[in-house]
Amino acid sequence: MVRSFIINSYLAKEFLKVCINISLFFFCLGFIVNLFEEINLFKDYDVSINVPIVLSLLFVPSLIYNIFPFVVLLTGIWFFLKIKRTDEIIAMKISGMSSISIIIIPSLLAIILGIFFITIVNPVTSVLVKKYESIATNENNFLINLIFC
Repeated sequence: MVRSFIINSYLAKEFLKVCINISLFFFCLGFIVNLFEEINLFKDYDVSINVPIVLSLLFVPSLIYNIFPFVVLLTGIWFFLKIKRTDEIIAMKISGMSSISIIIIPSLLAIILGIFFITIVNPVTSVLVKKYESIATNENNFLINLIFC
């Protein structure tokens, strides 16, 4: 049983590492793409670079929340390819673990991450999107008033 606990904790740790890495990759990708979009939106106006950066930082968590099922799918694929490529899955099967017991830990973690995202991250992203919209609207109204006045 101790061996199983050690293997289960290893599987959980590796799954979470892969999930965090993929989430950070998509966060950076989303930040860069949204930053270019915000810069393109404000290019004709005299605003500092801080405004597009702040707007991008406020918007990207909502983007990550929306693509999180895809992130979990990629995490599962990457994780199982990793343990197959390094022959860890063979070692686990030799030690007495069945295939279903190897699959259960990442599955439970995916369910726990889903519950975490729905209960905690969803309200946070809603607040951030509201803040994003209020800042973007205020900046656009301010800039329109400067141009037409």
